[in-house]
Amino acid sequence: MASYNKLPQESKQGISEIKYAPSKTNKDLINVYMNDGNRVIVNISDLSEKMAYYSQVAEQMDKPGIVDMEVGIFSYPYEKESEETGSEVSEDSAVENQEVVDPNAGVATDEANNGTPTNGENQEVQQAE
Repeated sequence: MASYNKLPQESKQGISEIKYAPSKTNKDLINVYMNDGNRVIVNISDLSEKMAYYSQVAEQMDKPGIVDMEVGIFSYPYEKESEETGSEVSEDSAVENQEVVDPNAGVATDEANNGTPTNGENQEVQQAE
């Protein structure tokens, strides 16, 4: 991997594992697992260029999480606090759960269908007491 060989020795020492992780829209993605507990998402071809910014981003993180360098550079914790329930939701389950509830409309909608109802019947959403 030519991009890896271009990394400074300090950056290489901070890496514990690299895994190929293509997505539907980007076949060149990799996950770089760091010794400090963070995971970096980056294009293979951008590895040496973008990893130069890793230490600056990691220093600003309060707890381990994901540093997404696919488009731009931003970071977020592995677990996020759910605003509605106050319970913790893992990143993976939050991504997999595509159904959202619009409290104003009282209708369950599907983000993939641009907010259209998920089915034709029983569209009322019960409010939790």
